Amino acid sequence: MCQFKSFIALKDRVYFDLKEESHSQLLEKLGIKDDYLNATKSFVRCEIIPKDGDLFNHSMDNWKLNVDQDIVPDWFDKDEVEGNFKDRYLPEVFEKCFAIDEQSCKEYRDTKVYVKNSKIRVFNSSVVACENSSVVARGNSSVEACGNSSVVARDNSSVVARENSSVEAYGNSSVEAYGNSSVVACENSSVVARGNSSVVARGNSSVVARENSSVEAFGNSSVEAFGNSSVVARDNSSVLIPYSTGINIKGVHDFATIKDLSGKPKIIIASDFDMEKFTKKLWKNLKTGLMK
Repeated sequence: MCQFKSFIALKDRVYFDLKEESHSQLLEKLGIKDDYLNATKSFVRCEIIPKDGDLFNHSMDNWKLNVDQDIVPDWFDKDEVEGNFKDRYLPEVFEKCFAIDEQSCKEYRDTKVYVKNSKIRVFNSSVVACENSSVVARGNSSVEACGNSSVVARDNSSVVARENSSVEAYGNSSVEAYGNSSVVACENSSVVARGNSSVVARGNSSVVARENSSVEAFGNSSVEAFGNSSVVARDNSSVLIPYSTGINIKGVHDFATIKDLSGKPKIIIASDFDMEKFTKKLWKNLKTGLMK
């Protein structure tokens, strides 16, 4: 099981990557075959981990070496490798991979960042945000937000929001929201909402709402509602209710449509829908399977 901070010990050096914790991936980058023979002669899978389990406790005495393989080469000295990594590399890892009580919106690039009570900006990075942290993620960033964290995700960012987290997702961002999370999804964002999450979807966003989630859909957004979710559909939004009878349709506006397959199948359209003007459009949708 690969843990923070994973590295590969070689006879004359150590190898680690600020974004990577997988020993298999590290060995692949080194061009070393991950097999029994090399494990007995060429490399050792190592990890520097906190004794108390708290990644944010950076007292050097709190960190120890863990060997993640049963057989090691004759040249491997555990105490020497531990001391060398803690002296030469662990301070660099703490500096580049952690933001603790940081309020200056420091920028991190091409790394994995662990955030606690901080405001940061990241680009092409992965983030684990805890407590009251705030993150602005760009590029291909990935964020896991816990506690009361706030995240703004842009471009192709991916976010997992838990508890009371708040997320604004733009571009082709993907969000999975749990607990009491709040999400605003714009453009082509994709959201899966669970628990009591609240989502506002705009542009061509796609939302799957489960349990007691609440969704307000705008533009050409698409929503699948499960459990006791509540939905307000606007513009050209499309809402599918597969089977749950607990869905609360709070409002249907503009040209939005709701396909309800629970109970007696039906289509709900906006009350101001002009049947004369949009008959052709409605029948076209029916022919393409909207009422199946």
